[in-house]
Amino acid sequence: MASKASYGSNPHAERDPNDDHGWGDYRWPGGVPAELLATVTVPGDIAIVVRKELAELVSLNYRIADLKYRRRFTRGWTGGYENRAIAGTSTPSNHSRGKAIDNDAQDNPMSSTFQCNIPPGLVADWEATGWYWGGRYIGRADPMHFEYCFSPSDVAGHVAKAKVILAAIIPASWPLLPAGHCIGRATAVGRHDGIPPHDGANVQQAVAEIQRQLTDLGFDSGGCDGFFGPNTETAVLHWQQARSRRMTGVITESDWAALHPAPPPEFPGIPLAVGSSGPTVTDIQLCLISLGAPGLATALSSGPGDFGPATDAAVRWFQSERSLEIDGVVGPITWTALHS
Repeated sequence: MASKASYGSNPHAERDPNDDHGWGDYRWPGGVPAELLATVTVPGDIAIVVRKELAELVSLNYRIADLKYRRRFTRGWTGGYENRAIAGTSTPSNHSRGKAIDNDAQDNPMSSTFQCNIPPGLVADWEATGWYWGGRYIGRADPMHFEYCFSPSDVAGHVAKAKVILAAIIPASWPLLPAGHCIGRATAVGRHDGIPPHDGANVQQAVAEIQRQLTDLGFDSGGCDGFFGPNTETAVLHWQQARSRRMTGVITESDWAALHPAPPPEFPGIPLAVGSSGPTVTDIQLCLISLGAPGLATALSSGPGDFGPATDAAVRWFQSERSLEIDGVVGPITWTALHS
């Protein structure tokens, strides 16, 4: 259990989590209409019901918990929407607004005695993506509780922040498994350091996709049946040998990316440099982070999308790595190199 002091100061101290924040008057006792709600299935096979606008953000938050902190929560003790009042009161709970989540209630109870086993870094990452943490409450802390404390129009920005956090953990080209996992014969999915298989992946579908890719490239995998047998292992080995890759007979994150080269997006037409902003800059930043640009993920913790000094330094680092003209400007040549 971590001490309350280890969680630092409240980044949302000036915000009232019980304010409407533009979400409308949907709350207990009337609740939220079903058409405004969505169910998100998160690692651990837990169904979280929230407002539709928050569905992608919730999915990203739980992937951060799983991939960065190796933390999964407990089904039955973790959930979202409930049309009810705050316990012991007649005040509508933010759960009844569809914008609150409880995580592992049995280990992180609401109490005047602080008790929490959620990693401080995980709390900080969730707070950075718009969530007010109940562990900050004065009097009775509620460390299981997280509630979104911004407006619907702010969600897109927090989704971008969550993607920045994830981009520093796992390449965007590996959609199937947590960092470090591989797909191979016998165990189908696992990793060499003993962490058990990732139960959220559709393994058979993933294997069939690998077999299709190998067959298209001229490496006979014995069919596309979704079974990783000796023929598929041999095809993987031959492909790895032909591509001068480490011959392991399993498909890692890096192998998956090499099997699925994405066509580069079209250059936006104008060079991007210090002062530029918008979604295209965010895409560039995510690409640079996935390529290992030093310090960029940390520098963007306050928000991506603005081409500032940290992005300029990351572009110059990339240009140096690729022996390009080092000017900090993402023009057609740098753009193509970033997406190749």
